[in-house]
Amino acid sequence: MKISFGIKFGVFMQLAITILVGSMLLFFYRYSSNMMKNDLKDMIADVTRTSAYIFNEEDRDLIESFREQVYKNLPDDYQQVAGGFAKKAPVGETKEIFSNEVSAELQSQVEFQYIIQLLRRIQAGSKETLGSLSILPQANKEDVDASDIAWAYLMVVVPGLTPEKTLMFLADSNYQGSASVDPNPVGNLYRGDSFTLKAFKGEIGITDDWTQDKFGTVMSGTVPIRNDKGEIIAALGIDYLVDVFSQRVEEQKYYGLLMFVASVALGLVLTLFVTAWVSIPLSKLRIGAEQLSKQDFNHRVNINSNDEFGLVARTFNKVSEDLEVFTKDLDSIVKSRTAQLSKAQEKVESLNNILKQENAHLGAEVADLIGLRERTLPYLNQNVNIAALQVVFHYLPSQAVCGDFWTVSETDESVDIVLGHVSGYGLETAMMAMQVQTLLKVAGHNVDERFKATNQYLFEQKKSTNLKLFCKVLSVQTTEQGLSLAGCIEAPIKFNSANCEFVDLKAMVPLGVGANVSIEHTDIAFKRSDRLFLFSTGFKYALAQLHKMQANDLQAKDIINFSGILSDSVDEVLASIETQSWFDDFNQDISFIIIHHKGD
Repeated sequence: MKISFGIKFGVFMQLAITILVGSMLLFFYRYSSNMMKNDLKDMIADVTRTSAYIFNEEDRDLIESFREQVYKNLPDDYQQVAGGFAKKAPVGETKEIFSNEVSAELQSQVEFQYIIQLLRRIQAGSKETLGSLSILPQANKEDVDASDIAWAYLMVVVPGLTPEKTLMFLADSNYQGSASVDPNPVGNLYRGDSFTLKAFKGEIGITDDWTQDKFGTVMSGTVPIRNDKGEIIAALGIDYLVDVFSQRVEEQKYYGLLMFVASVALGLVLTLFVTAWVSIPLSKLRIGAEQLSKQDFNHRVNINSNDEFGLVARTFNKVSEDLEVFTKDLDSIVKSRTAQLSKAQEKVESLNNILKQENAHLGAEVADLIGLRERTLPYLNQNVNIAALQVVFHYLPSQAVCGDFWTVSETDESVDIVLGHVSGYGLETAMMAMQVQTLLKVAGHNVDERFKATNQYLFEQKKSTNLKLFCKVLSVQTTEQGLSLAGCIEAPIKFNSANCEFVDLKAMVPLGVGANVSIEHTDIAFKRSDRLFLFSTGFKYALAQLHKMQANDLQAKDIINFSGILSDSVDEVLASIETQSWFDDFNQDISFIIIHHKGD
C-alpha cells in the first residue's frame, strides 16, 4: 500500500506538534509541582524546627522521666515481640505492646497529659484563629476550624534495639482516636522510614513527597529533642495536612491536559491545512510525471504559484515541450548516430587488433628479458656446496621485470655472497641490475672496494642518464671467527633449533645515492648448527600479503615459519605465491638465500 508524501508529511507534523506540546506541558507541570513540594518541605521544616522549641528544659526533663516510666512497664518479652515486629511489619505499621490496663494507667498520669497538652498546643498553632491557652481537647480534622497539623507526636527508641529496627510512640496528640482515626496509645511500636530515622541521627527529616491515605494528604517532618547534655531523648513528629496543595497540583494536571488536547486539536487543523497545501501541487506533479512516462508530451502541469512548486511545474512543462520537439526528429538522429557508431566501432576493432599484436610482441620481449636475467644468476634454484658452506638460491621473477640479483665469489681465504636489489622496474632496471651484478663480480674480492666502485658507477649513471636508480646490497663473507656482513638490504635472520633473530646491521646508505659511501661491517659467530637467511624486500611483502598481514609486523620467527624452510616446503610456498591473483601485478622480484655449514 503506497502512502502519499502529503499524508506522511501531515502525520509527521502532527506527531512533532504532539511531542513538542506534550513535552513542554509535562516539563512545566513537573517543574511547578516540584517547586510547590520543595516550598512545602521548607515550610514544614521551619514549623517542625520551631515546634521543637516549645519544650523548655523542665518539659524535656519531664519527657525523659516519663520515658523511663514507660520503659519500666515494658513486658519481659518486649525485645522478642519488637524484634519479630521489625522483621515482618512494613514501613508505617504500628503494633500495641502494652495491655489496655497498662496503657490506661500510663495515660492517666499527669506527666503524660502534660506532654499531650504541649503536643496539642503545637497543633493549635497552625489554626487560622488562635484560642486561649486552656486545656485543649483532642482535635478533629473534620472541625470547621481544624488545624493544618493533623498529628503531633513524640517517638522514642525501644531499649536494646536500634531505631532502624523499630521505634515506640511516647505520646500522640490524637491518642484517643476518633470516628476516622484509630487510637494510638502510649507504647505503640512503629516501623519507621528514612525521614523518621534522621531525627535520631540529629538531623531534621522531611518526606520527599506527600502521601494520601484514609486520613488525608499529608507531608511529615521529624526533629530531635535533646536534653541539657545534648543527648537525643525523643523525636518530635508532625504530620501536616496538604490537601489544598495536592488539589492545586491536580488542577494543574487537569488544565494541562485541557491545554494538551486543545493544542493537539489546533495542530491537527494546521496539519490538515499544510498537508492540503503540499499535497495538491504534488499530486499534479505526480500525474504529470505519469503522463510523461507514457510519452504524453502534450500534458501540462497547471500550478500558478511563485514558490518552488510553481518553478518545478514550469520547468516540467518546458521539458515536455523540448521532448516533444526532440522526438519528432529522433529517427533521423538515431540513423545518423548509428552510422557514426558503426564507423567508430570499425576503428576500435582495428586498433584492438593492433594492440593485441603489440601486447603479444611485448609479452615475448618481457619473457625473453626475464629468461636472460635468470641465465645470468649463478646456481639459480640450486643447492650447492661452496667451500665449507652449503648454499640454496631461490628466485621468483616479477612480471614487471624488477631488479633482484646475487653474486658468488670464492677465494682460498673466504667465500663472498652478495644479495642485491636495484630500485624500480622495467627494462632500465633489469639492464642496470645485470650491470651491477657484473661489476660486483669483477671488481675484486675486497668488499669495500667493490661497493665503492659500484657506488661511483651508479652515481655517474644517474648524472648522465637522469635515471634515479639506487642499489641495496648485502655482502656475507666468511671469516675465521664466523661471518662478516655489510650492506643495507633487509636485515638477515640467523636461526637454529633453539633461537631465531634478526641480525642488527650497521647502517649504510644505498649505493648510488651520493658520491661517497661509508661501509661498516657486522661480525657474527656462525656455528655448525646455525643457519643464515638472506631475503629481498619483495619476498617479505609477498609473505605478508599471502598471510594477510602487514609486512612491518612480521617477526623473524614468522618469516622463517611462513617461508617453509623448516618443513622443506619452500617450493610449495613459492608456487602458492605465483598462483595468487595479485601476483600478476606484483612489482618486486622474490629472492632469498639460505646459508648453512656443509653436511648440516
